[in-house]
Amino acid sequence: MPFVKADEKTISEAFEQFSDEKTNFITIITEAFTYDTNAAFSILSLLPLVTVDLDMLPVTLLGSGEESIAFGMGFLGAKDVKSGENENGYFVSHSNDEGVSYMMDIVYDAKSDELLCTSLKDGNENIYVQYQKTSFGYIAQYYLTYDDGESRLFQLSLSGEDGIVGVSRNVDKPVALSGDENYDFPKTNSEWYAITGNTVTGLTSDGIDLNFDYTPKPSEP
Repeated sequence: MPFVKADEKTISEAFEQFSDEKTNFITIITEAFTYDTNAAFSILSLLPLVTVDLDMLPVTLLGSGEESIAFGMGFLGAKDVKSGENENGYFVSHSNDEGVSYMMDIVYDAKSDELLCTSLKDGNENIYVQYQKTSFGYIAQYYLTYDDGESRLFQLSLSGEDGIVGVSRNVDKPVALSGDENYDFPKTNSEWYAITGNTVTGLTSDGIDLNFDYTPKPSEP
């Protein structure tokens, strides 16, 4: 299937739709963790999957124009912000007060609703993010590398308010998603959590199997 490049606004809007579904799933499952003492500390396992959203701000701002990108990134202390178009997509670069440089490449295929982002910190890859639209919702993976050499892999399947997230520590960078992955593919990780309706299942970092029901808190009026 030929690659179809999209404009910046289309990319930002598509990423926002995916991010909203991911955020909703993480919110629901972390609330559910509070219903079982064996799952309580699993919230910490998913924390990097929440904090990385700040690092993904360039994608969110991409469709707002060069000046707005620089202004928005400035709230995070970014300096020398540059953005533009490259061969397959777009880029946003900046530095911080310590002189550390960051470069994010953003490639989006409008045909398949697939996003691939690679971020470099001082020339070394520290963030790799991919999501793809599927028949049931989305599949995604985040590979995060830290200054101390540690790494985290998060893989997700999202279907409305249901979903699965898998977590592995200090593993190699994953191969790119093909779009043919089945819904349960995140369960191949050493740690995983799933929610189906009001039922939570999973395998914690301590090797404890989870299987319990929870009652969602009523929404605020």
